[in-house]
Amino acid sequence: MKNRNIFRLLFVAALAFVSGPLALAALFGFLTVPALGTSYPVANATTKGDLTTQNANLEQEIWALKVVKGADAAYQDNPLADGFMGEGDAGKAIVKITDTEKVSGSTVHVTTYGGFGGPGVQGAGVRTGSANKIQAGSFDVKIGRQWFGVGYQSVARDETMVGGRLDGMIKQGLSQQHAIKNNDDMLRLMIAKSEASSRNKMFTVGGPSTIATIKTAHYMDTATIGNTRNILTSNGALPMATGAMDSGGSRVKNYMVFGTHYALSHLKSESDYLAGIRLAGERGDKNPQFKGNFVDWDSVGIYRWDQLDHGNWGPIGSLLAPRLFLGAALAPTFSGTTVNGGTIAVKGGGSAAAAAVLPAPDYTRYFSNAPWTYHWGATIAADTATLRYILVINPSTGVWGVFGFKVNTGLEITLFSKVVLGLTGETADWAFPIGSLVVECNILGTPFGRSLGLGAEALICGVGTINGSKVSPQFGKRTEEHLNHDMDHEIGAEKVWGAALVERSDGVCPGFVVSCHSLPVPGAPVIA
Repeated sequence: MKNRNIFRLLFVAALAFVSGPLALAALFGFLTVPALGTSYPVANATTKGDLTTQNANLEQEIWALKVVKGADAAYQDNPLADGFMGEGDAGKAIVKITDTEKVSGSTVHVTTYGGFGGPGVQGAGVRTGSANKIQAGSFDVKIGRQWFGVGYQSVARDETMVGGRLDGMIKQGLSQQHAIKNNDDMLRLMIAKSEASSRNKMFTVGGPSTIATIKTAHYMDTATIGNTRNILTSNGALPMATGAMDSGGSRVKNYMVFGTHYALSHLKSESDYLAGIRLAGERGDKNPQFKGNFVDWDSVGIYRWDQLDHGNWGPIGSLLAPRLFLGAALAPTFSGTTVNGGTIAVKGGGSAAAAAVLPAPDYTRYFSNAPWTYHWGATIAADTATLRYILVINPSTGVWGVFGFKVNTGLEITLFSKVVLGLTGETADWAFPIGSLVVECNILGTPFGRSLGLGAEALICGVGTINGSKVSPQFGKRTEEHLNHDMDHEIGAEKVWGAALVERSDGVCPGFVVSCHSLPVPGAPVIA
């Protein structure tokens, strides 16, 4: 009995030892837990500050992500991302694939298969050996690193840090450069293919069959827009998805014409187009012609890219409409029509200061014969043999002149010859001041450019990461270099990206066609 009482006493003491703190904790919790409907600060620990504490590089990773991802939303600089691109979306003109395990130098091997078209066998005919043969093909998408940076001198380091006074300008500027590079590379792929394959190249209806024979009247018009659809369907291109899915899971699909505002400007005065808008569009001041909008024509959508002649130290225009303003005056001398010395350079920038900037901006990279290096490292060598032409217009007097060139380093063009047309307005002394407009033209003196016809799956672009991690992918990377006792700084951002034309098993790239036509340039000669 004595032992039993001792056991009971020990049991009660142990129970009190365990339950006492729990009861106290429960009471304390009752006093401190907020009422329902209020916040729980302890549970809300995933704040930017907490994450930054856990990862010292998080601020820089977020910064880099904003730069590289922002490039896909900078539609002025990367218009091919504006409704033409979809993540894994085969209905868009550009199929975007993100693979966090792919790093710089990786190659995605894409296999394609053709459809079947054999005659088959009817009834009890012999079937052995009559099966369709598989038509297989492939193409590669390679991705690589591209870096852009900005430098500051005699500036405190704090001002260039994430969140510093200059941070917003740095982020926006580098994002724009990545956007321009992505857009340029995709345009360059299509133009290069069109120069190699007649199936991907077209001219205006009833007009020329070569760039050399384009005249002023050979502009982008409704007949050419309609013919764009015919060529795309002839190549086997499907129309691209141009809107969101409806409740039934389907989307509006169209072929698209993609052009600069220069290329599409003639439509605004073409009688057929204006009549179509008046009759088919809303009446009154809501009619599209008063808003400056374009409407579909013959089941083909129209996208206008407004190119801006910015004042940055970099190229203006685009691969579809090359332009520059002289940064150094031209005063060549000639032996016959050949330029003496062979060293008269066409420099861009629009001012002597812009022309002298180092490192030298690639003001002439959009003009013919320039070398090209893609984001993924592939290159196009400079063409130093083919004679190309530029038209130069004096902004003060309005006189113009046509020059030939062969060498274009991408930084500047070297004049080779003059082309005497004998038309009203042609220069007499062949001298042009700083600020003169330069556009590409043909041997006739006609300024020309290009537009695109797009269907579904014209290109595929791949996005990789810096670190190849699925768990914590780095889509971009911020780089910094600080010199001169922390007074000189360079801030950069790099991205892993690549693109390729979608190629069918028979080697055809069906999803696009490049249209060559004249461009309206104020002050240019009228070539009839």
